[in-house]
Amino acid sequence: MKIMPRKGPLAYALAHHFKDSDGNILKYKEGQIEKAGRALSAPLWGLLDKVERNFKNPVVIIALTAIALFAVTIIINPAFLAPFIGKIVPLLFHMKPWMIKFTIYITIQFNILSHGIKAFGRFNNKELYNRWENGEIEAFYLRDLRNKV
Repeated sequence: MKIMPRKGPLAYALAHHFKDSDGNILKYKEGQIEKAGRALSAPLWGLLDKVERNFKNPVVIIALTAIALFAVTIIINPAFLAPFIGKIVPLLFHMKPWMIKFTIYITIQFNILSHGIKAFGRFNNKELYNRWENGEIEAFYLRDLRNKV
């Protein structure tokens, strides 16, 4: 089941890496703009990449399960964990709902901006784009990299 397209400008812009006709990850010279976009998106996508690569690791499974249990407990019965959370993160009780919304908004906008900058840098790389248009390279997404890198 293919979710992301393998051809077209969207696939070119959103690809994590590219692979050549032999199936190897393509090494190419990234422009400064593409490097900047990749660096801006690294905190979020780097974390997702690490989780996805290590998803079958028992430690990761236990950590994700604990985080999910903690989140459900906070949502369903916040009074139960409030004293515990207050000792760990005292500033949490001083946060207003608009602060959380603003943080989520900025994170989403920052992520969109970083992908836009990376895509702009890629589309300015004429050699890479010509290889893409000629079908010499193919998009490689995070989920494709599990066993490759």
